[in-house]
Amino acid sequence: MGDRTIWRFNKRPEGSNLESAFVLANEEISALNQGEILIRNQYIGMDAGTRNWLKPREDGFAPPLPLGAAMVGILIGTIEASEHPDYHAGQLVRAWGQWSNYSIVIPEEATVQVLELG
Repeated sequence: MGDRTIWRFNKRPEGSNLESAFVLANEEISALNQGEILIRNQYIGMDAGTRNWLKPREDGFAPPLPLGAAMVGILIGTIEASEHPDYHAGQLVRAWGQWSNYSIVIPEEATVQVLELG
């Protein structure tokens, strides 16, 4: 299916040094499982609250991101492939996905919303 470039969370940052917390990796895009979609990301958001996922604290609105996980954020992109009956290639969507050129998501978990232009 091709490759993708993805930011992975490598280690907990110390102070404001966020650069060392991430590693940029090239990975093969695996075949989609039933219910998944592949999105070609066009825009990826970095919410200020993202920093809270990088800390080991447990008192936030979401648990800390595990080491080795793909960094996540809100994105806008186009579906490239789908194994989900409600979504098809070519649809423009907003979703939670990975900091990457391609995101693989389960729409119900990623709050995928089809965007209508015009």
